[in-house]
Amino acid sequence: MLSKRFSLLLILSCSLAFAGISFGPEVRIDSHPDPYTTGGTDIVMLPSGRFVVLWYGADEEYGDNRLWSAHSDDYGATWSSQVAVSDTNAIIPYQSSIVTDSAGVLYAVWEDWRGPDTYAAYFSRSDDSGESWLCPNVRI
Repeated sequence: MLSKRFSLLLILSCSLAFAGISFGPEVRIDSHPDPYTTGGTDIVMLPSGRFVVLWYGADEEYGDNRLWSAHSDDYGATWSSQVAVSDTNAIIPYQSSIVTDSAGVLYAVWEDWRGPDTYAAYFSRSDDSGESWLCPNVRI
């Protein structure tokens, strides 16, 4: 799985380099001051050219451990505010992944523990390019 992530990033950066786009300074997209509170990052590019990033982590405002997304329409120079993908903060999400179809619909899957059961897989969908996500989440 790790090699797939590196391949995705290498292909993305090669594609951007061939398009004449260069990378600028790092831009922080999550709201928590501690960078060690995030993980499970995945990225997808919609047919429109919008990038959508998915990650799990704590939120400074709420202190929640949730699954989040943010999007960029300018190749990562600026990012939207983070949007909650998971519909509860009583979870420990991990193993998150995001994909899109040719119409630009986003699909997110992840595992989380909502107790008292063991970890289970959950699903959400965004029909508006990552502006909002389907609630409630669907256990699969």
